[in-house]
Amino acid sequence: MKSRLGYSSHFLTEVRKLKLSLLEKVLLSSLLLMCLISVLSAMSGRDIGSTEQLKMAKLQAQQDLMALRTSTSTDSQTGER
Repeated sequence: MKSRLGYSSHFLTEVRKLKLSLLEKVLLSSLLLMCLISVLSAMSGRDIGSTEQLKMAKLQAQQDLMALRTSTSTDSQTGER
């Protein structure tokens, strides 16, 4: 069984073999940076909002999605776009 160091070195070797465009490298690095910032802010105890606010935001997003689905199905039934 490989050690954690063996797995990490194998992973880094595979990542180095990838042929990525500049745009892909920038997108991957920005994603990693966002994840790092998120971890640091979570570890520092930064409050992301009350659970009630999160529930309301989720409900609003679900309502928006249902409105889009309804308007899309109505348009397809009438033949409009």
